[in-house]
Amino acid sequence: MIVYLFTFVELINKLLGIIVISTLSRILGTDDFVQYTTIMVFFGYLLELSFFSYQKKNIVDLNGGNEGFVYTGLFYQRTWVIIITSLIALAIFLSSSGQWHFDILPLSIILFLPIITLDYYLYACNLSQYIIASRFISQLSVCCLLLCFYYFNINKIYIFYINFLQSTLLTAFVLFFSIRFGGFKTTRWVRGFISGRISLSRLLNEFKAQKSVFFTKVLVLIIVSYEVVLLAFINDAESNEMVLGNRLAMIILPFLHFFLDSNVDKINHKNYLNYMIYNTIGVLVITFFSPLIILIIYGENYISSGFFLNYYLIFILFQAYVNYIFYISIKNNESAFFAKVLSFTLVISATLTILLVKMGALNKTALFCLVLFKILLTICLSRSIPKNKRIWTCILFLIPVSFNHFLIEINYFYIFFDYCNYALKHFNNYFR
Repeated sequence: MIVYLFTFVELINKLLGIIVISTLSRILGTDDFVQYTTIMVFFGYLLELSFFSYQKKNIVDLNGGNEGFVYTGLFYQRTWVIIITSLIALAIFLSSSGQWHFDILPLSIILFLPIITLDYYLYACNLSQYIIASRFISQLSVCCLLLCFYYFNINKIYIFYINFLQSTLLTAFVLFFSIRFGGFKTTRWVRGFISGRISLSRLLNEFKAQKSVFFTKVLVLIIVSYEVVLLAFINDAESNEMVLGNRLAMIILPFLHFFLDSNVDKINHKNYLNYMIYNTIGVLVITFFSPLIILIIYGENYISSGFFLNYYLIFILFQAYVNYIFYISIKNNESAFFAKVLSFTLVISATLTILLVKMGALNKTALFCLVLFKILLTICLSRSIPKNKRIWTCILFLIPVSFNHFLIEINYFYIFFDYCNYALKHFNNYFR
């Protein structure tokens, strides 16, 4: 019964996420929402630097009843590494402040929250339901603040204070549940951290041991969304649909992370193909209902361009793929090779993107072809998955693309657009 309750709460979390994004898109308007999304993507890279990719590593190390690991010298060394990387991330993020017209100070403070974030502890203790509860509370707070922004016309340059409150509440409740139900001993941890010796050589050794995992995780983030940041910095006008499509896909991202973090022991070659098939089916369902989803999230002005946004729903599938391979690479100590694959793909793809921009040839079709090329190249070069499964993976990626193209050919989006206009017209007349 309790399991079903938390499953229902997680569903509510997803619905609240859609409400948050749809409200944000209306408060900010298209151009500001695109910049908001770009900032959040760039911030995500630096937040990963703050964590130094220890979330997944800590889940693996604590998994199987090894909760005492958080009181060991090795874990304290990791905490010092996180403090150092958080300072580096802060310096980089603040240096970009001149690029944006939003106040990014609240996001800067969030970069220090990884020092006290304990979600991996709850995952390892099989208490992931309390992470769901924490997310629910933080999402509700965001909805309340967004209503304040909407009804009291608060200056939208302060919109990131909402993100600050959400992250702070999430971190605080995760810490509370870790102490209350997970048995985390705060006093013992603080005493051990303060009394522990800081060894430069041990810090360097820890950095060297983790750097391949970190670079792989950062590349996992960048390879999925680098176009958003790159095209924003070079002020290319063709990126709006891609940015909005990327954001549409990223609504599903918390669910993917939650599923993988909660099923670490089930991540292997045997379960891989089923996992990708389920994600493909999910993308097909979202594609079919995308006109309604786009109407709810972005408004009626974007229904007619929905087929462009839909092409980028394969970001969901790509994110699912790279995160799964990332976990397998950690388990098999192959993260260094996977990092090389991602680096090679990133360099080739980014170079082609910049060349097309310089030549004035980067249109919507060319941009999507670059995205698809990047995805297929990554799959073909990744040796963590057997060759036959890589071939099937490529086919799975092409299915949503073909389905979306089929919907375009039968004028599905325009038909839906006409029906929406008809329904909205009669709806407005009814309430006059």
